[in-house]
Order: sequence, then structure tokens, then C-alpha cells
Amino acid sequence: MVALVVYFIVLVNVARGLTQVSSTHVELMRSYAASDVAILRKVRIPNAVPFLFVSLKIAAPAAVITAFVSEYFGGSQNGLGSRISSNIANSKNAAGWAYVVGACLLGLLFYSFSVAMESLNRKGRAK
Repeated sequence: MVALVVYFIVLVNVARGLTQVSSTHVELMRSYAASDVAILRKVRIPNAVPFLFVSLKIAAPAAVITAFVSEYFGGSQNGLGSRISSNIANSKNAAGWAYVVGACLLGLLFYSFSVAMESLNRKGRAK
């Protein structure tokens, strides 16, 4: 379930990045007799990288939320999602909300990881 949600978020954003290339850049590459593979490698993929990182920043918390909701509706009973629902159902509200906070922190951790990857990419491109 998580893979389906994340796949479409990343697919749409990266496809947009690959197609939103300045026509001037493509025309210049064509005037140099560049092949389609060369245009893809030199123009389209570098243009799509920022779109990839934006999609990862969106997909990271969405993946965590999808995993918890999937667990709630009959998935694995060993994860945080089932712990949240079982503790709330048993009137252990403090423990249930502690698991909710843990889930939020996990989503923030994934988001922070994607931001760190983006900043490493920017530093690598600046050199």
C-alpha cells in the first residue's frame, strides 16, 4: 500500500520535471546534433532532480501515514498503527497518544532525511 502511494507521488513530480525543460536548452542540444539519450542525460534529468526531492519531501510523511492507516485496517499487528488503535480501545489514552507522537516523530525523521539528501545534492552540484 505504501509503495502505491509513494510511487504515484514520485512519478507525477519526476515526469513533470522531465517534461518542463526549457525549449531553448533542447534546441541548443539538437543544434549540437545530440541524441535523445544525451538530451535526457544532460538536460532533462538535471532539470528533474529538484522535482524528485520535492516529491520525496511529500512522499516521506505520506508513506508513514499510509503505513499506519494500512495497519489499522487489518495489516500487521506488530506495528505502531495497531498499537495506537489497541491502546485507545483499551482506554490507555496516554500510551496511545505516546504512539501517535512516535509516529509523528518518525514522519519528521523521514522528512528531515529527504531534506538532508537535498542539501547534500545542492552542495555536490555547487562544486
